[in-house]
Amino acid sequence: MVSINTNLQSLIVQKNLTKSTNALDKAIERLTTGYKINHASDNAANYSITRNMSSQLSSYLQAEENTSMGLDLIQTQSSTLDTIQNLTTRLRALAEQAHNGTYGAQSLQAINQEAGAIVDEICRITGNTEYNGIDLMGSTMQDTFKDSYGETIGLDEYEDISIKSNGLINEVEEFVDPNNGFVLKISNVDENINLNSVGATFIISSAEDFKKFSYMMNNGHLCNNDHHKFVLTNDIDLSEYSDGEGFAPINFKGTFDGNGHTISNLYINRPDEDNVGLFRSAVNEGESGTIKNLRLENVNITGDSYVGAVCDRNVKIENVAVTGEVKANGDYAGMIAGGDCSEITNSYSKGKVEGANNIGGLSGQCKRMENCFSTADVIASGDNIGGLTGVCDVKIENCYSVGNVKSDGDCVGGICGLLSRGSIGNVYSTGNISGVTNVGGLIGCSDISIRNASIEYSYFLGDVSSTLSDGVVGSFVGSYLGGKTVRINTCIYNGSSAGINAVGMDGNVNINDCTDISASYNRVIQVGISGSDDSQLSFNTFFSGLDIKYISEMGMESYGSLERIDRFMNKVNNMQTKLGAIENRLMSNLESISVNIENLTSSRSTLQDADVAKESSNFIKS
Repeated sequence: MVSINTNLQSLIVQKNLTKSTNALDKAIERLTTGYKINHASDNAANYSITRNMSSQLSSYLQAEENTSMGLDLIQTQSSTLDTIQNLTTRLRALAEQAHNGTYGAQSLQAINQEAGAIVDEICRITGNTEYNGIDLMGSTMQDTFKDSYGETIGLDEYEDISIKSNGLINEVEEFVDPNNGFVLKISNVDENINLNSVGATFIISSAEDFKKFSYMMNNGHLCNNDHHKFVLTNDIDLSEYSDGEGFAPINFKGTFDGNGHTISNLYINRPDEDNVGLFRSAVNEGESGTIKNLRLENVNITGDSYVGAVCDRNVKIENVAVTGEVKANGDYAGMIAGGDCSEITNSYSKGKVEGANNIGGLSGQCKRMENCFSTADVIASGDNIGGLTGVCDVKIENCYSVGNVKSDGDCVGGICGLLSRGSIGNVYSTGNISGVTNVGGLIGCSDISIRNASIEYSYFLGDVSSTLSDGVVGSFVGSYLGGKTVRINTCIYNGSSAGINAVGMDGNVNINDCTDISASYNRVIQVGISGSDDSQLSFNTFFSGLDIKYISEMGMESYGSLERIDRFMNKVNNMQTKLGAIENRLMSNLESISVNIENLTSSRSTLQDADVAKESSNFIKS
């Protein structure tokens, strides 16, 4: 039947045509995109699954790129450390050469010049290693602290206490004889005449003059006048006193001005005597003689208690330098003074000091210390041991210590063993500090029983440790005595090295604006695709070259140079080992990511990719 209103045959044809067109369109879409699922309507479940797989694949590809960049970062630092290792190997060869004892002063100077250039290069490399604009290892400490705190932290200008051409921290204006009758040449006086009543300046010009000066002082012909002043006008070599008991300490009172000159090869071997040094104080406790502008080179001093190369005790020290070794069988010893110093300023020491209790790199005990440094190693068996002083009664300011401090006793600090009712400011320590307990990077123990103690604008970048598993150890202060407060303001420490609290004891401690310098060198590589810790690899790239910086100042021939170089080489090796382990983890992660990408791609292909033969057939049929 033919209907006027409805053409059924036409509708059937149109329906089949639409169906065929839709099938053709889908076949064409699948052939052109390569996917059998292009819309959620194609397969709702598989569409959702493939979208998630695509997102994971994109994340894995980014994680792969992150890991590759992490590898580049690690390999950049590792290559830098290889260069540093090669330079340090040459530095050690120079130190071993200098220790041979067959080289004169000029040859040693050449060796030390090359060593200084190597050390400068190590510090330059350490401070300039970057990856993609990131400071990897730590710029020089000076620049780091300027950036963080302006011009205030930890000796921001090293030149303030640098060694001048005369071997001292301060330049010295050469003494000029005014020829006015108030200046006497020791060579012109009778050594048997008592000159205690003569208020004059005495000139010492030779080793013979120095012998006469020593004889007159020890026989009471010069030592009873506080106004006596003695001026050295030439360098003196005391190597003739190199056996037996050596040089006899000089009973001293008044002022001795070294006038920028050097006394070399001082040897004293009096292990059973107290009060041993070049000078033996002849003043009462509380009084003070003054020794200034003097350099003692290559000393070898042994005594019982109150032992120092310059003086035993009761002195004021200004612009003095000492190199060599000092040993006390008892208590109170320092490279410069044994103990009871009223003040030490603009002075330094290099070498080694040993003793029992109250031992320091400069002095066993001191009230005030300013503009001083020590590279000496301090080795002791007792309590109150410090890189600069065993005990400080008042203040230490603008000073540093880079030597190692080790004791079998308590209260051991990189700067001071026992800070008795005092304060320190603008100081730093970079050595390895070790004791039984109450061990601190700066102060072993602080006595706050009478008044508060303070530490300001200072830093510690070495290692601090206790020989006890439960020993009290702190980055700045080991412990404290009394009920007052220890205030620590604007200080810096190396948390990656020390890994300990600022103060070993909880309680009366007030800490403000203190920073872990290594924290800014924490690196996090996103090696996975989730936000969990398992998808991140964390490590620290901080590596300071500061502990090698002062090797050249010590001199390659000096005591401890080989040990310090070996310790720095071990530090480089340990860092390389750490970086190597991280590099292996990153390489392993790359392999794991590659497998995940391969498996995900295969799974997504199974669900999403079109069958070309099937879709071609559909295209032809349509």
